[in-house]
Amino acid sequence: MNILEPIAFKSVNISNNASLYILIAVNLIPILGVLFLSWSPMEVVYLYWAETVIIGFFNIFKMALAGKNGFELILLKCFMIPFFIVHFGMFTLIQGVFIMLMDPKLKTYILTGKPMPEFLVIDSLSSTLHTLFWPLLLLFASHFFSFFWNYVGKKEYVGKDPGNLMVKPYSRIIVQQLVAILGTCLILSINNGRVTIMLSIIIAKIYADIRGHKREHKPKTPANQPATSPDKVS
Repeated sequence: MNILEPIAFKSVNISNNASLYILIAVNLIPILGVLFLSWSPMEVVYLYWAETVIIGFFNIFKMALAGKNGFELILLKCFMIPFFIVHFGMFTLIQGVFIMLMDPKLKTYILTGKPMPEFLVIDSLSSTLHTLFWPLLLLFASHFFSFFWNYVGKKEYVGKDPGNLMVKPYSRIIVQQLVAILGTCLILSINNGRVTIMLSIIIAKIYADIRGHKREHKPKTPANQPATSPDKVS
């Protein structure tokens, strides 16, 4: 028995779609931020970048728990997990630098080479973190819940290949970030209709998240039973 199973959430008293509903609810927060809290495009894209880090964080534990821990698999994990941490860390770092290049507060100094006021980067990021602290906490809680509810509680780790898990986050993240980053570039280049475009980007991101969640947690169909409808999600 896996050591995390005793503390995993049980799926007998709550709908099997609980983690999906929580994911949708948390993803609605940026809409509230744009409509009622005057969030800027950069605050939305910083939030989505931080979610990339969160996804990578939980993927480390998914790789660690995947499959049956035979000696060869443990050795493989000892190589693959550090490799994933370094590779994914570089991926998110480069992505973060690219996002900072889009930030109007920093862009002029970075592109022109002008001396940057002391602590400008820290002040800018600190202000953004202050705005996004609770949304980030809720995003982390959503992924935490999904990890224990689905991956541990429903034993999705059984039969998982650490090699496949190592590359799995990229496909979901690349779609999300392309939507967010390219959309933000468009918003920053225009003066009118920014709110409408921002809301469209958020809705597109929610749709991509729902598709990705359904695909990731699609129930396995026993060989002696007909295939389950794709609309049904664990």
